[in-house]
Amino acid sequence: MNWNEYKSAFLVGGYLRKIVVKDVSVDGWQLLIDFLRSTDAKLDLYKGGEKIFLPHSVKNIVTSIEQSYSLIITLNMIKLYCDFAKVQQIILIFEPTEVDDEIKAKIIFRLMSTVGRILDKKVVLTQENKNNKILFEYVSGEGLEYLVF
Repeated sequence: MNWNEYKSAFLVGGYLRKIVVKDVSVDGWQLLIDFLRSTDAKLDLYKGGEKIFLPHSVKNIVTSIEQSYSLIITLNMIKLYCDFAKVQQIILIFEPTEVDDEIKAKIIFRLMSTVGRILDKKVVLTQENKNNKILFEYVSGEGLEYLVF
């Protein structure tokens, strides 16, 4: 894919972008966190706005209905936010203006494809407040595709 062909997916509009993986189990969440720990990503976990230690097992965080947990993942200056709102769905939200060049776009694409392979799930990137229209889609065995809109 060529940056000039798809850069508008990141630079146009002020809406947040979401990386979404559906039909995820608690084990899938653990695989995601274990993968992120194996990278250079910075992981900051918050409970009710206060920074806390990210435990080895995330089962209690993912399944908690009483606590307000959020995770900030920083990958090469791109911040992705996760609030563990649904056990069966991973949603990573980011500001599209943080992806202002091809190198940063490839970081997002690499994250999508690696997570898709690890979980053996389809991973999509959507634009919030635009009927969640899919901009990019990773399908295991098929790769990443830009869906022109």
